[in-house]
This record gives sequence, structure tokens and C-alpha cells, in this order.
Amino acid sequence: LSQRDEMRRAAEAIARVALSLPSLLAISLALSAFISESAPEVVVDEVFHLKQTQLYCDGKWHDWDPLITTLPGLYVAFVATWKALAALGLRASCSLATARAFGAACWVVSVGALDAALAARDDALAPRGKAKRRSTLLRRIDAITLAMYPVHFFFGFLYYTDVLALATAVLVVALALRGEHTSAAAMGVVSIFVRQTNVVWVALAGAL
Repeated sequence: LSQRDEMRRAAEAIARVALSLPSLLAISLALSAFISESAPEVVVDEVFHLKQTQLYCDGKWHDWDPLITTLPGLYVAFVATWKALAALGLRASCSLATARAFGAACWVVSVGALDAALAARDDALAPRGKAKRRSTLLRRIDAITLAMYPVHFFFGFLYYTDVLALATAVLVVALALRGEHTSAAAMGVVSIFVRQTNVVWVALAGAL
């Protein structure tokens, strides 16, 4: 190999590590911590989401704020993750900063979901000559680019349903494209439980 090829391979290896999901998670959590420190007050509807989550953290599963118009999937997912981490010795308060960190983790999940959907799309179309298979690195870059769509990226560092709702909806599409219809249906139920309007996207995925 020439020196130029060796440098290119080294650069690609570094990029794969830098753009891996664990690296993105570390970066996202650090950015989330900075945002929570800079803006420690709730932003608009965060007040409702945080209050309901804290009720669930306290085990008050039958209490519900009638002003909330979405299903409780986000809150259940947060509390399940919070309890799982506590069982592993990673204890954190049921606070706004922790909830926002969970939102940042959901943004990373959305990157993984988009990556999986793009891979499934390439696998479905490439044999028919309708698309070229991208390299793993280029596909990850495309997934990150899509996940950095301004509205989605902004909500990734707040505690809202939007990011987890999109991540689960994209996972439904990825599973449907791969022909894993039972798994897609199960993920569809989860997706609707996070946000009921996802029923539209789940129905459309059923046609794939």
C-alpha cells in the first residue's frame, strides 16, 4: 500500500471510532450536561413531562396530569432506564438534567435507527439496480446528517416525546424493510405508546 492509501485507511478508522454510537453518546451526554447547566429551567412543555415522570419515579403510576395529550411511553421508558441504571450502581436523581440526558441518549438511538433504515433501504434496492450500497462510514454520516435536522436535533437536548417518537417510528420502517414484520409490529406498538400520532407512520410502514 502507498503512504496515501495508508493515511486514508487510518483516517477512515479514526472517523469510524469518532462516529460510533458510543462516541456519539459520550458527546451527546456532555452537550446535554452543558445545556442543563446553562439553562436549568424547564422549557415550555418540559414542565408537564418532567412532573409526570417524577410521579412515576415515585411509584405513583395511577396519577396522571390531564393536561398531557400524549401516551406515557416516554415516561415509562425513562423510568425503566433510570431503574436499570440504578440496579447497575449508576444512580441519578429523577431531575430535569437526568431527563434531558435521557433525551440526548434517545437522539443517539435515532442515529442508530436511521442507520439501520438506510442499510435496509440499500439492501432492498441495490439488487434491483435502483441504488448503490454505501460504505458503513458513509451511511453513518448520512444518518447523522439526517438526525441533525434542526428541529429534531434541538429537541434531542430537551425532555420531549419528539425524539424517541421519531426513533421508534424509523425502527418500524427499518424492520419492515428487512421483512421482519412481527418485530416491526411490536415496535409499532411501542412507537404508538410513545406518541399516538405515530399510528400514521406505523400504518404506512405496514405497506412496505
